[in-house]
Amino acid sequence: MTVVQIRVASDCVTQPVFATGVGVGCVADGVAHDASNTATIAEPARVAIRQRCMRSIVAPPVSVAVSSLLRLAAVFYRVAVSVIGILVRPQSTFAGLASASRLRDGFAVVLGSGVVALVLGLIANQISGGGAAGAVASLLLPLLFLVYWAAAGLIVDAGAGLSARAGRWRQYLAVSGFTFLPWIAYSALLVVEAAAGSGTAAQSAVAWLTLPLLLWFLYLTTLAVQAVFDVTPFVALALALLPDAVLLVLLIALLVATNI
Repeated sequence: MTVVQIRVASDCVTQPVFATGVGVGCVADGVAHDASNTATIAEPARVAIRQRCMRSIVAPPVSVAVSSLLRLAAVFYRVAVSVIGILVRPQSTFAGLASASRLRDGFAVVLGSGVVALVLGLIANQISGGGAAGAVASLLLPLLFLVYWAAAGLIVDAGAGLSARAGRWRQYLAVSGFTFLPWIAYSALLVVEAAAGSGTAAQSAVAWLTLPLLLWFLYLTTLAVQAVFDVTPFVALALALLPDAVLLVLLIALLVATNI
């Protein structure tokens, strides 16, 4: 048995090599080996060892990137299927979302809705000539969507505490993210309204179409509350209206405070 000393990147490891008169060492970039009996390695073996070393360096980043892409694809698939379910069978879809809630899915829907609303808002502002103020308001939409989503979740969960069903804030956030879909349609109507022209009959007709979209948002929110907190439809409707009521009170208080 020949003892071979292998030095790899300043780390020295002593390993026995079982061979008759032959010592085997790893040959790669930056590798030097000293041994009492040093043998040569054939060129094919040297190439194979170098390939293994390269795979050990390259494989982890590649595997991490692939796994990240697979997770992203899984989220996209789940969200797409759930969105179709919301449009076709909202009640059963919300029940399924509540039973297997994923916060990242709700976040993705809210953020995606905000980005789409941002783009459509900029288009509507460009058509109507809204100027810089309209552009800034459109750019803030994703942030406003996320803030409202989180605040509404806290308020609804606190209100559900009156029915001894609090503590489901994260679950409600995961489900309620899908209630933001009507705001995409609302933003699309703003584009149509801007294209119709100011003061026209077509603009007035399109403006009235926003009311059913607001009712649709309230309906989806009620279903989300009912699916997560397991309350009666009347209580679910009251909890769905609670965030807007709180925001309205805060707005009135702010207006009163600024006028004092």
